[in-house]
Amino acid sequence: MTALGTGSSVASVPANLEAAKKTGVPKDIRETVISIGATIHMDGSCLAAILKISFAFTLFGMEFSGMETFIKAIVVSILCGVVIAGLPSGGAVGELLILFYQLKHYQS
Repeated sequence: MTALGTGSSVASVPANLEAAKKTGVPKDIRETVISIGATIHMDGSCLAAILKISFAFTLFGMEFSGMETFIKAIVVSILCGVVIAGLPSGGAVGELLILFYQLKHYQS
């Protein structure tokens, strides 16, 4: 309910730790597994960001090549997956970041 209400999986970590404590999960296990579990799925967000960036390049008829373009796309996707995905409604912020990235390349 916490994740649904806040829109953030990271915000649900304290509630999950409390529930794990009540069910008798040892402290070292619950603190490691829950913290990693709340953020480990974000590799899918990174992959989705790369796909969205490449789709936007194709949509605007731009060539998605060159080391600088690849590095910038990877940095944006990591930001979308690791940093922004933990924020409430972070997906929308990530989409804006991808659009700003695309606009910058489209104008140059």
